[in-house]
Amino acid sequence: MTEEGVMIDIARPGDLEDILTLAREFYAHFGLAWIEDAKAAVILEVLGHPECGRIWLARDRDDQPVGYALVVTYLSLELGGRTAILDEFHVTATQRGRGIGRALLETLSQALAREGVGHLRLELDEHHPEAATLYQRQGFLRDGRELWTRRLRD
Repeated sequence: MTEEGVMIDIARPGDLEDILTLAREFYAHFGLAWIEDAKAAVILEVLGHPECGRIWLARDRDDQPVGYALVVTYLSLELGGRTAILDEFHVTATQRGRGIGRALLETLSQALAREGVGHLRLELDEHHPEAATLYQRQGFLRDGRELWTRRLRD
């Protein structure tokens, strides 16, 4: 249990419904498309293949899910080895400002560093200044690059 009163652990397949609940809120907040079966399939794939990534799940004292972080890993020649990207990061609206996001980032950062991951990257929505403040406090720096995406399949 962290000083914020949350438990943070790597999610397991039995946590699927809790992760889906949090992810639905995240997607609704940003107005992103949500197809339940497709999202559930991706989450289960991540949970079944830790070599590709992991999901950290934060729960409050009542064992209710209050946040999650989806991290995927890859090799980067430029960055000198194992690198991770924080693909999704969310704390429920009612729990923000209590240090849960900071605790979640610290927990996963320490775990990744112990596993030999040298860098953690993230994508920041320009319309989300609260997140920028949290990330800056946690040592993230803008690197002068933009994330671009090309769809390869539907």
